[in-house]
Amino acid sequence: EAVRKALERFEKMVQDKIGDHKIYGRDLMAKVFNESNPLIALNLMKSANDRSEQEGFKFLTMGAMSGMRNLYSHDDVPQMSAPDAIERLCFVSLLMKRIDLI
Repeated sequence: EAVRKALERFEKMVQDKIGDHKIYGRDLMAKVFNESNPLIALNLMKSANDRSEQEGFKFLTMGAMSGMRNLYSHDDVPQMSAPDAIERLCFVSLLMKRIDLI
């Protein structure tokens, strides 16, 4: 439950930053962190490394929405172990921290 809630809060954080609450999940992350025309740029987007970082973050966040948030929101999955939950919460914390600095 904590992992699902953390991912919902991350999603809302992204929506709040762009001022759009009509797009969700994987589609939201693909649009917002698009390396060609990002709504939230992680860096100056001047070099190939900058674009690679942006693209990687886009894929990480899309994966978090598809592989974690959706799984825990739409299906009755077995409860994970405490260490697994802590690892996932640390991952979501990393995502939140990265865009909180922008």
